Order: sequence, then structure tokens, then C-alpha cells
Amino acid sequence: MTIEMQNRLEKLLSAYSHQYNIDRDVTVEGGSFPATATFFLRDENYVISRKNVISAVENHEYVYFLVTEHLGVEDLQRHIEITKADGL
Repeated sequence: MTIEMQNRLEKLLSAYSHQYNIDRDVTVEGGSFPATATFFLRDENYVISRKNVISAVENHEYVYFLVTEHLGVEDLQRHIEITKADGL
């Protein structure tokens, strides 16, 4: 990875770090990524006290960062399958 690409990745990770948890040098089954970002949010609606929850919504987001000079169709498809399997 060139210095310019590394600097761009660092700027991108800096922007994500305000809302996401950043992990570096992540290895998943079938591939590896220089970084990933995860986000979790739970929102609840309740009546009078928190014991009486009417509804709750959970949101999980996963971002996988890949730095490469060129990404072919086959490589892109492979990385999509890897991240889908890991995210689920």
C-alpha cells in the first residue's frame, strides 16, 4: 500500500471513528481487510417506565475497508460474498 493510499485510508477512518468502532488488520474467513468499522444503535419506546417497552429497534452496521490499486469484477464479487457471510 502506497503512502498516499495509507493517508486516504487514515482520513476515511478518522471520519468514521466518531460514530463507529474501528478495528485494524481484520482477518475473516476467506480474506483480510486493513480495517473494519462497526456501529450499534438500539432505540426503545416505552410507557411510564422502562419496564413497559412498547417497541424496540436495533441497528447493526458493518463497514469493510479494502485498499487496492485495481479491483476486478471477480475480486469484487469475492469480497462481497466474504463480507456478507461475515456480517450475517
